[in-house]
Amino acid sequence: MASASDELLGWVRASGVVPLEQLDEFLASPAAPKDASPKEMLTALVAAGLVTKFQAGLLRAGKYKGFRLGSYVILDKLGAGGMGQVFRARHATLPKEVAIKVLPPSFKSDPVALARFVREARTCAAISHPNIVGVYDVLPDADPPHILMEFVPGVSLQGAVAEHGVFGPGEAADVGVQACTGLQKACDVGLVHRDIKPPNLLLTKAGQVKILDFGIARIKSTEDDGLTMQGNQKAILGTADYLAPEQAVDSSTVDSRADIYA
Repeated sequence: MASASDELLGWVRASGVVPLEQLDEFLASPAAPKDASPKEMLTALVAAGLVTKFQAGLLRAGKYKGFRLGSYVILDKLGAGGMGQVFRARHATLPKEVAIKVLPPSFKSDPVALARFVREARTCAAISHPNIVGVYDVLPDADPPHILMEFVPGVSLQGAVAEHGVFGPGEAADVGVQACTGLQKACDVGLVHRDIKPPNLLLTKAGQVKILDFGIARIKSTEDDGLTMQGNQKAILGTADYLAPEQAVDSSTVDSRADIYA
């Protein structure tokens, strides 16, 4: 009769998070605990760098599906918002990490949401700037639809303040200058972000600021207004605490001044 630990290892194998040869090599090594409980086995796998804490939490709950997305293995959950969840992922064979934004399951059958999702990827991919998170690819026909983006090791401004306290005047000014530099580039190509806020600004250990999440951005072109306003003509797009007054009145007509206000 299989033990609980054997059942767990079956889930690990089925999940695809660890190449089978690496898992077998680990199990044959002195580092692998003998007669271990599932919790002890997962702790050892995490310590060996074969499984992340995020993966371990799901595997312990018996969830072994959904770790692979195309050529990538999901490592961690970075965040979630109205337009999707974002995960850190590693290429299955290449030494490459990316961030993957996945469209919510409830939006898969919504053509407007899917069109916005594709538009976000297309517009961001056209921008190359050190203060904007880069986009590599969009796969709207995948299950689930997702965007491959630059992975930025760091923390949001919201997280930085929560962990370390408020910034000094010089630090705050530097962050503001970098954010405005990225927004200037977005403005140059006709983009209005419409949701600038601390959670959407990443700060790296080197002090670089990166703007992310153009999910509700406005593109100042003839194609944008119809797509933006489909579904709910009176919808207010943005986050209340950072919303420019004119954006609360009509989100479809704002320009870069709304981003400066935010």
